Amino acid sequence: MSALDPMGFARNLNCMGDYYPLGFPLRLWSNSHLVMDAAAASWSDFPAAFSTRPLEIQAVVESSLETASPTPPDYQGREHLFLIMGGQDSAACDHSQGFAVCRLRDSTVRHQAFTSYYYLEAIALHLLTQRYLTPVHAACVTRHGAGVLLCGDSGAGKTSLAYACAKRQWCYVSDNESWLLREHAGRVALGNPRRIRFRESAPELFPELRTQQPFLFANGKMSLTLEMSGRPEFSTAFQADISHLVFLDRNGHTGIDKVTKEEAFQRLLSGVPAYSSPVRREHEASLRRLVEAETVCLSYQSLDAGVDLLDQLVARS
Repeated sequence: MSALDPMGFARNLNCMGDYYPLGFPLRLWSNSHLVMDAAAASWSDFPAAFSTRPLEIQAVVESSLETASPTPPDYQGREHLFLIMGGQDSAACDHSQGFAVCRLRDSTVRHQAFTSYYYLEAIALHLLTQRYLTPVHAACVTRHGAGVLLCGDSGAGKTSLAYACAKRQWCYVSDNESWLLREHAGRVALGNPRRIRFRESAPELFPELRTQQPFLFANGKMSLTLEMSGRPEFSTAFQADISHLVFLDRNGHTGIDKVTKEEAFQRLLSGVPAYSSPVRREHEASLRRLVEAETVCLSYQSLDAGVDLLDQLVARS
């Protein structure tokens, strides 16, 4: 920073790109092609689906003598502001304006997955969940136009069952996280069908994944990723009209049991991060609409049995 420009307002952000995370327009400005490459890796396959005012991110990259790998940042929020603080790296978001600014070291942006996960994607998803979307901890698949959210805690089998469905000609939408359109009169969920991310143990269930190499994901967990784009054996979609909420239980008997609307609402709400009161109320309202879908508990001991029961559930609707 120069003495005449202590806050960096005059810095030339000569790279610009338009992207559509989850279908929403976003414009990114930066002085680094590495930032643009990270954004393209995250969002280039998403089609434009909504005509909202574009979100904007300005990412300033500065030279640094630091050579150590970046460490996960801390997140803090208050009212309309959201801060990401990672040592010499930082970002500030104002969701009332749909705007964010990042200050990143050149040594950080050389780690593409880290830059995407902890900064670009975190910012975009935060702005979207404050303005348009409600996050749901669920995988999503569809059959004959009927959307099914596979819900449950971490380890419940959401990703594995979604992939097993995809192998049986279901349409794949999302592996672990879905997002509800808050202002939609119906129950529309959005997802990222371009890839499916498994736990390291997935080849024990799916032998065809043995050729995939596990890697340490940016969040510090060992993962295995299968790219779904360009694979004609799989049907994929970016959104689904939800007709069923299915809570998974892999330890009980094999069958389908009813779940009350209130129990379903409370279980879904427990997975939504805490936000400001006005946003929280909007999230609650969208979840109330969601649980008007058929809500059940699916108990199964094998993936084939689980898919069979889902086939029966959709067929009888």
